[in-house]
Amino acid sequence: MNQDNQKWVTESDQATIEHILSRFHDVHRQQLDEIMALAQSDAVVDKLPNGLIPLLQHIHMDLLNHMMKEEQVLFPMILAGAGARASMPITVMKHEHADHESALTQLDELTHHFTVSDSSCTELKNLYQLLATFSQDLKQHIDLENNVLFERTLNKH
Repeated sequence: MNQDNQKWVTESDQATIEHILSRFHDVHRQQLDEIMALAQSDAVVDKLPNGLIPLLQHIHMDLLNHMMKEEQVLFPMILAGAGARASMPITVMKHEHADHESALTQLDELTHHFTVSDSSCTELKNLYQLLATFSQDLKQHIDLENNVLFERTLNKH
């Protein structure tokens, strides 16, 4: 488990979900908007690795859809005390998390671990920094849900 997520093991579901919504869902939406705008800007679009924009579009749409399902379906179930009865939606979310992790691996490979040359333009450097931060945040987000919130929920009867 990610060290930053350890403190959430003893917190309530309500506090954990509120943290997920503010620290990750809200932040990811902002990050994705910034990433997409910068990736499609005239300054960098011709400098990007082949396949990066379609991958970013895929990540953007999948993650927005995923977060909406958590916000509208799964989190309300958890807060209503569904416990182990939430196992099917949790299984679906964990499967989608695995898909997100696979997309992050592709992103890491396409960007050569978010590395640009010193001579690259400022916009490209900024984009790669945004991507690195987004990737790290999403991994922490997935870890918190899978290993804290979902495990705690599934162990309730």
